[in-house]
Amino acid sequence: MYLSQILPALAQNFYSEPFQFDRLPPSLETYYQSHWQRMAQSADLTAPSPTLDSPLLAGEAQEEKSKALAVLNILVQQEQPISTDAIAQIINEDEYEVEEILDTWIEFLQQQRIGGEIRYRLYHSSFRDWLERQLSILKPTNHPQEH
Repeated sequence: MYLSQILPALAQNFYSEPFQFDRLPPSLETYYQSHWQRMAQSADLTAPSPTLDSPLLAGEAQEEKSKALAVLNILVQQEQPISTDAIAQIINEDEYEVEEILDTWIEFLQQQRIGGEIRYRLYHSSFRDWLERQLSILKPTNHPQEH
């Protein structure tokens, strides 16, 4: 996919200097953006925290978002496939819940059986890098409070 987008971008002189690939071609950027939107919607990552009558339900929704973001952060950090058990241990969550999150994103993941267990990674390194930039935008910045 990456190559099929890079070659036309090169032909259209999208890159100002040869071999300067710090930007994605617009079509690939759009493609990744649509993937991110689908991933975020499936895990309710971009929706604001619900205003519900029950604070408990609102808290549960926020907790689910946090779990999904934690799983995604692990996937973004990993170049090699990683098991659900390893992800669960890293983020201190239940393996079944991690598996449920991964199942919602299965179209964006590669599955690989290694040593009798299934391991996952994002389907392409350029998508992983792109997601890493998106996640850095989502992370809150700590600003010192003025007194």
